[in-house]
Amino acid sequence: MKKKVKPHAKKWGTELKKYRNSASRTQAQVASRIQATGTLISGFEGGTHWPSRDKVNLIDDYLGADGKLIELWVKLSNRESYPSFLSELVKAEPAATRIREFHPLVISGLLQTRAYARSLARASNRFAPPEAVEEIVEGRMRRQRIWDRPDPPKVHSIVNEAVLLTPTGGVEVMVEQLDKLIELVESHRLGLQIVPLKTGFHPGHTGMLVLMSFNGQPDALYLENALSGSMYHGPEVEEAHELFGELLGVAWSPEVSLERLRTIRKEFHDGTHQGMA
Repeated sequence: MKKKVKPHAKKWGTELKKYRNSASRTQAQVASRIQATGTLISGFEGGTHWPSRDKVNLIDDYLGADGKLIELWVKLSNRESYPSFLSELVKAEPAATRIREFHPLVISGLLQTRAYARSLARASNRFAPPEAVEEIVEGRMRRQRIWDRPDPPKVHSIVNEAVLLTPTGGVEVMVEQLDKLIELVESHRLGLQIVPLKTGFHPGHTGMLVLMSFNGQPDALYLENALSGSMYHGPEVEEAHELFGELLGVAWSPEVSLERLRTIRKEFHDGTHQGMA
């Protein structure tokens, strides 16, 4: 089946071809430099394939593009490299002063390591080529730029303990992910509380939620399931505030949650985690 030409990829590929011709290089030469096939380079230029950042860096350097190909790639990557229903959330996050969220199935996208995000992207897109998976990962990493702001939002995340006990991506991936969570909590950039595995049915079983506060604007609520997501600004927001409060009531305290994070991390690292038997 003929691959579909993607407008953003075609635009970048046209520039790639221009710089390649200016440097008097063949597709085969570029492919050899980045350890790829000539077919892949042809796909880049034709707009049917989208390169990962590491390949863009190698190509830009090899063709002497002085960062122009990298700059264009970053600009074009700022398009939606995530499901369309996430658009409202992604646009709202950078303006938020406070984010309160609950995630019953996975660690929040704002808190994921690259490896953890890649594991989820692969699982959700089993037949996607590596370039498409990396595009999703890059999109998730761009969302995390809010942590680099001089005044990042105050983030309070509640997560099910089962999420932390699941070896998503394998042991090394989970150790790195838990290290990141611990570092964010210990540096006082993240408030994190865990709903114990032994907790019975609780309000959070209805699904994930994200509450966002802004300067001079009403709070907003984002709800999502496996197939869709929606932003709310009406009475649902107040109901979600109450729900979040109930979740805080069944979760461990921040101090106990941090200690539990350290214990789970140690069990994964030492090979004593029960799920690894």
